[in-house]
Amino acid sequence: DDGEGLGRLIESHLHSLAVPVEIKIRVQTYQLARHMVEAGQGVAIVDPFTAGSQESGNLEARPFMPSLPVTLYSLRRHGHSLTVAQQALLEQLQQQARQILR
Repeated sequence: DDGEGLGRLIESHLHSLAVPVEIKIRVQTYQLARHMVEAGQGVAIVDPFTAGSQESGNLEARPFMPSLPVTLYSLRRHGHSLTVAQQALLEQLQQQARQILR
């Protein structure tokens, strides 16, 4: 979706290329794009987490060049402190995300 952060970055990059890129289908989620490729529907540009989450083993993931930044956010209710368990979960997620993005 070119209306959100990473989609907007990808769209901008594709428009800057000397060779035009023809986009036939746009989807709202990276998981849907991955499933379409698994079903034989072409190629997709997805985030690194989706690229690493294939289930069937019949996909080949290649890095997008130039690399684009991926920002992750955590949400919590305004005015509420994190519990010890929630803080531990966020720390684990940060660790895992760093490993995946390496």
